[in-house]
Amino acid sequence: MTFIKSISTFISLMALFFSFSVHANFEEQEKREFEQIRTEALNHNAQAQYRLAEMYLMGTGVEKNLFNAQLWANEAIKNDYADAYALLADLYLFNTDPYFKNHYVDARKLATVAANKGSIRGKISLATALIAPLSGETDYKKAIALLEEAAATHQPELVYAPIWLGVLYSGVGNVPVDTEKANMWFAKANEMTFEGFAQAMASFMFSGQYHIIEPNKQKADELMKQACEEAKKVGNEFYCQQEFN
Repeated sequence: MTFIKSISTFISLMALFFSFSVHANFEEQEKREFEQIRTEALNHNAQAQYRLAEMYLMGTGVEKNLFNAQLWANEAIKNDYADAYALLADLYLFNTDPYFKNHYVDARKLATVAANKGSIRGKISLATALIAPLSGETDYKKAIALLEEAAATHQPELVYAPIWLGVLYSGVGNVPVDTEKANMWFAKANEMTFEGFAQAMASFMFSGQYHIIEPNKQKADELMKQACEEAKKVGNEFYCQQEFN
């Protein structure tokens, strides 16, 4: 997913579940991994170039740097690495000013290439582009089919597939509201992460800060309230803090 401005939030939330000492050791391990991956990437290893782009995007083992993430994604694309097309598409979709509409159009093209090359991440990226009016004509039916295919893999790194399905069934475009389906998909995403995560991410989507779907403050507030209630069941009140409401 896996992917995006909200990834920073995801990382911050995950950190709540680690003690300082464990997290500190984890950071040292990440730094060593970053240096190893960087060495391989400099030796023109396409998979390493893609992983390095991801590390820069997420700030894993190195300070987050979207420019470097784009640079290394492009290097992996030169080597025709399928997931790299999707990563670059995500960078455009979630980090571009709406003024630069051509970036959204380019994102759809990149995601299409990724999906056609068999990238599951690419299918999520393409589905995201297909529900974003800025990238061209919307196609919610195709987006849902792509997301369902990705969600069927049950891979935690593809958690944005069930989250987007929950968002769509909450009422986006011409997709009828189906609360039962929305809650089912949110529950599946929470199983991959932790309680309330899916609803919180969905709330951010409806907040309008990503320019993917039409903002809906009422739905955003309702979903954050759900995130709070779900998380409280396991003793986590992070989503209930004032800044999230």
